[in-house]
Amino acid sequence: MHYKVLIQDNQTKERVEYSLSFDWDGENSLYWWTEGNFGCDCNRGMSFMRAKGIPEEQIDSPCSENKYRVIKAILNDNSEVIIDGEDL
Repeated sequence: MHYKVLIQDNQTKERVEYSLSFDWDGENSLYWWTEGNFGCDCNRGMSFMRAKGIPEEQIDSPCSENKYRVIKAILNDNSEVIIDGEDL
């Protein structure tokens, strides 16, 4: 089941939904967004900018901590999986 994530820029509070073209895989996907590859701001930032339609060649997303927050995943059946949640 494909899914979306709600990503927030913590400085501006702007939020976007980023669509993924692969399936949610329970604990594996949750790990991927928290402690795995997409737990890092560089990948979260790239996803945020892609969701805004910024061309790949214009995306610059250096590694940092706490710049972006992945609030939740929204699955195809409209159920939600909390990832970072609302509060810092």
